[in-house]
Amino acid sequence: MRMSRASGRGFATTGRWHRSWTHCLRAGLVVATLLAATRGSSAKAAPPPPPAACDTTRPADVVLGPADAGRTMRAWIDPATPTSLATYLELRRLTADRSGTLRIEIRLARGANQRQPPQDRIRTWTIALAAHGHLEPALRELARDGASRLIARLGTEATRAKLAADMGVPAPLHERLATDTCARSRLEANTAQLLSHYDDKPSSVRPPVFEIGGHVLDDTSTLGRVRPSLGLDGLRRDDRPTPPTVAAPVEASQPRMRHPKIGGIVLGGPGLPHRFVIQARDEHDASLFMRLPTVLRIRREHPGRLAVHVVARGSSLRASGLRHRLCAARILGQELSYLEVLASDPTVHEHPPPDVVALLKALDKVPERRCEDDPDPAQLDLPDGQWLDGLPRSRAELVNLEIALRRTQEAAYRPLTPWLGSTTGR
Repeated sequence: MRMSRASGRGFATTGRWHRSWTHCLRAGLVVATLLAATRGSSAKAAPPPPPAACDTTRPADVVLGPADAGRTMRAWIDPATPTSLATYLELRRLTADRSGTLRIEIRLARGANQRQPPQDRIRTWTIALAAHGHLEPALRELARDGASRLIARLGTEATRAKLAADMGVPAPLHERLATDTCARSRLEANTAQLLSHYDDKPSSVRPPVFEIGGHVLDDTSTLGRVRPSLGLDGLRRDDRPTPPTVAAPVEASQPRMRHPKIGGIVLGGPGLPHRFVIQARDEHDASLFMRLPTVLRIRREHPGRLAVHVVARGSSLRASGLRHRLCAARILGQELSYLEVLASDPTVHEHPPPDVVALLKALDKVPERRCEDDPDPAQLDLPDGQWLDGLPRSRAELVNLEIALRRTQEAAYRPLTPWLGSTTGR
C-alpha cells in the first residue's frame, strides 16, 4: 500500500511536534523541581523568625542585694570583656560589705562603636543565661576559655552540649537559650539606655559604667571610684546617722578595742612573742617564695617563737583566687600544707606533683559563699608591705629575719592592733 507524499509529510510533522512537546514537558518538570528544592533549602537556611514580642522592660539582667535596700546602684557590664567576671565578683562583694543596705541592678551591654558579630554572640548568650540565673558560670567559662574558644564552642549543637555540661546547665535549656532571639533585643535596649547618659560624647563610652544617685561614672573592675562615691571610703562599716568615732585611745583596755578580721592563714597563736605578716597579691607573689621558706624553717627549729600570718591583698581575679584558697585551707585544716605549696619554687606551680594538684582541687571545691566574708586589707586602709610585731619593715630590715627577731626581744603594743588581735592559730 502506497502512502501519499502529503500524508507522509503530515505524519512527520506530527511526530516532530510530539517530540518537542515531550521535551518541553520534561524541561518544565526539571525547572519546577529545582525551584522547589531552592525554596526548601532557603527555608532551612533562613533563621527562625523572632517572637512576636520580646520583653525588654525587665529592670535588670541580674539584681544583687535585697529589694528593700536603702540605696540602689545601676551597673552596665560588657560580658564579652576579659574583666567582666572580676567586675561581677567585686560588685557581689560590695553588696556583702553593705550588709543589706545596697541593691545593685546589673545590665549587660556593649560600649559605643563595639558592634562586632563574634562578641555580640557572647553577649547575647550571656544575657539569655543571666535571665535564668546562670550569669556567673557563663562569665567563668569566658575567663577560662577566652573569647575565641568560647565562640567556637557555641558554633555547633554538639559543642554547645559539652559547654552546658561544663557549666552545670541542662543541655535542653542551654540549647534553647543559646538560640534565643530575644537576647539581641535585650542587648540593644541595654546599650541604648547606657548611651542615653552620654549625650555629649557617646562614642567614648566603654563599660563598666555605674550610676549612683543620678551621677554616672566609669570605673575599672576594682571599683576604685565607686566605693568612695557610695561613702565607703574603703572601710567596711554600717550605715549610721552620725560619723563613727576615729578610734579608741591607746590607753583603752583590750576588750574595748575594735579588731577587724583580715582572714588569711595564721600559724601560731596570739601568745607567741613574734608575729610576721605577709601580704601577697597572688600565688606567684615574690614575697611568698622568698620569705615563707625562712619563716617556716624558723618555726620548725624554734617552736613557740614566731607566728606567721599570710593574707591576700587586692581585688584582682588572681588575688581573689588566692584569698579563696587561703580561706578554704583554713576551713579544711590544710593551712600548713598550702603554705608549703606557696613557699615552694615558682617552677613547681607550672608542673605541680599529684599531691599538690589534689590539694588545690580540694581547696577549689569549697563553696565561695563560705569565704565571702574574708576582707581585703586594702579596703580596710591597712598599709601594704610585710610586718613584724605590728610594724612595717623594709627589705633591708628583713634581709636576715633571725637577726631582726633577736633585736626585738618581745612584741610591744603597736598601732596596727589587727595584726596582734587574731583569735585563730595553730
